[in-house]
Amino acid sequence: MPHDHDEPHTTPDTAGEESNHEMGLGIANELIGFANSKLEQGIDPVAVADGMRHAAANFTAFAAIHAGEGFLTPEQVAQEFNGMLSYYAERHNVEQKPMTGLEKLVETVKNE
Repeated sequence: MPHDHDEPHTTPDTAGEESNHEMGLGIANELIGFANSKLEQGIDPVAVADGMRHAAANFTAFAAIHAGEGFLTPEQVAQEFNGMLSYYAERHNVEQKPMTGLEKLVETVKNE
């Protein structure tokens, strides 16, 4: 299952942006919890990811309309998403590497 969202990028310089950033990380953790509950219900992770992308695009468009000037352009949002996706894909790939013989032995001993 995915784990809590963590920080792939530097924190913003201004206090207001940092506060929004921290709130965003908290919301991301709540969404990961929601996604994990869907996985526990047996829903295909591809369907969960599809739903989350649709919701993110919908709400980002809503926020852009209401934020007015200074909000990221669609190109900037896409670039930011690509950066996050690459970061997390690498993290999950590292987590999925097969265990070495020694790691398997340690796990076996732990479970006995």
